[in-house]
Amino acid sequence: MPELTRRQLLAGGLNGAAGARVLTGAAGVCVLTGAAGVCGLLGSPAALADTKPPPSDAELMGALVVVERQVLFVYGRALAAGVLQGRALSTAGELAAHERSHIARLELELPPLGASAPGDGPTSVAAANAALARHHVIVDLARDRVAKDWLKLLRDVEDVLERNYHLAISLLRHPGLIEVCAQIMASEAQHSALLATLRQRDIRKALPNAFVNGG
Repeated sequence: MPELTRRQLLAGGLNGAAGARVLTGAAGVCVLTGAAGVCGLLGSPAALADTKPPPSDAELMGALVVVERQVLFVYGRALAAGVLQGRALSTAGELAAHERSHIARLELELPPLGASAPGDGPTSVAAANAALARHHVIVDLARDRVAKDWLKLLRDVEDVLERNYHLAISLLRHPGLIEVCAQIMASEAQHSALLATLRQRDIRKALPNAFVNGG
């Protein structure tokens, strides 16, 4: 079967129902129905770049759990705002479920590395605002937003996940962990594409680039 770009994958599927379904792949990670990729995420690139010696695999995986929980908090705020409706609401709910699956998958890898899961994610809007600012997303989650603005913010935090998974892949040592993170990063790219298309129905405008990297 020939490989398809994410634009081609989405062009056939976003005029139907919600477009995202949680499935279990061979590696135990959630995937998007009909998509070539699976789920993924990580922490602050600046902090990791300044770490000497390089962070261990356990530190990298734990950092990804932390960022996933920060992003899940944003999804929770978007869903609770009451302005997302129809396909936007159902898609955001399913993508939030994906992020919970990502967290569970990453946490499975921590005990073999001699590590335990980090503490809970943000417990307040102020804490979440501060956490996002460390990823260069300056936002007030308490502010009222219309649906399109929530979708843009969700796409912004998905970009944070993509960058952090990309960084983790470049630093991880164990091939199995690299594979898990690559799968999750691919899924996050699909999330970004779905959110972009919900805001902009023209696939070419929503996805000006057919591919994604960690830049």
